[in-house]
Amino acid sequence: GNCVQNGCNANGDASQDGTVNVSDIIMVVNHIIGSSTLSDSAFCSSDINGDESINVTDIIAIVNIIIGM
Repeated sequence: GNCVQNGCNANGDASQDGTVNVSDIIMVVNHIIGSSTLSDSAFCSSDINGDESINVTDIIAIVNIIIGM
């Protein structure tokens, strides 16, 4: 979850606003469905499991961060 890879913190904060919330999930969903593309830093922050792919696994991990699991 919160490991630093390539100088980035994979913390779920796709919007890079310092808070992990539903707006981050929306950005990640939009990236997955192709309606928008995450910046490199947003991609890195959203790739919670570090598999270099943004998918539903990362969404679940971000939800778990938000609800405090």
